[in-house]
Amino acid sequence: MTGSILIVGGGSDIASKLSKKLLERGFNVTLLVRNPDNLDQDISSKASVVVGDALSSSDLTSAIETAAAQGDGSILGMAHLVGSILIRPPHAVKQEAFEEVIQTNLVSAFLALSLTCKSMLRTGGGRVVFTSSVAASLGLVNHEAIAAAKGGIESMVRSAAATYAQRKIRVNAVAPGLTDTKLSGNITKSEALLEAAVSMIPMKRINEPDEIAEAIKNEFGFNRKLCLGIVNDIIDIIIEGLESDRKVKIHNFGTFKLNNKRSRIGRNPKTKEEFNISSRNVITFKASKVLLKNINNIND
Repeated sequence: MTGSILIVGGGSDIASKLSKKLLERGFNVTLLVRNPDNLDQDISSKASVVVGDALSSSDLTSAIETAAAQGDGSILGMAHLVGSILIRPPHAVKQEAFEEVIQTNLVSAFLALSLTCKSMLRTGGGRVVFTSSVAASLGLVNHEAIAAAKGGIESMVRSAAATYAQRKIRVNAVAPGLTDTKLSGNITKSEALLEAAVSMIPMKRINEPDEIAEAIKNEFGFNRKLCLGIVNDIIDIIIEGLESDRKVKIHNFGTFKLNNKRSRIGRNPKTKEEFNISSRNVITFKASKVLLKNINNIND
């Protein structure tokens, strides 16, 4: 079975990078997007695309069902990449604009959490990842609206992580700083604003979408097909090592040795009849001290 990942807000720059990484790793990817025309053709040809709104329960349900169908009835993970930016002091922000920021960021995140977890509870668990922002914790000038929305996401994630921990659903968030995307174009295109933003960053540069996508991808781990491939590769390496050197040592794990047992005469315990046992190769394994220590620390 190949893992299935749903990306809510699949039309963003970060979603594009993430989709490519997940597809390369062998995952089935489903994208919930408002405008499919903005998708990379290579991605849209390989991923399942559901056109809809992240604030629509019916659209989200349709996307979840599509992703589950791609994953033999279950979803391995969901990434919520919906966001907006409003950088103005509170006295210059109308109530409608503030509510739109909360709806776009926080309400859509809660809706995705609710519906995705409901699906994952039926199929044995999964992983859920949200995008927050450093604005949620740093106290940046004129970021009150987005700080409220992203702060809400982080609090929601911490609570959800505790709620679903025993149900095999892992909930986490990635909180990047300013990232070079179309969404942040009003900042990155302004030399003064960009210089002010960079001055607060220890690395003295803003993030690239690929870096954020890499962090999110790592939350989903490897799919079953790729894990089996890795295990088979390790077995092949061990066999090749035994063929050439008759011994393979894996640091902190143990040592495999290839020994030859000579032919000998055996005896049937019931009939007492003798028979010849042909020579054969046998593999022995000696566990390392580290492995033995860890095994002995396992509670029954």
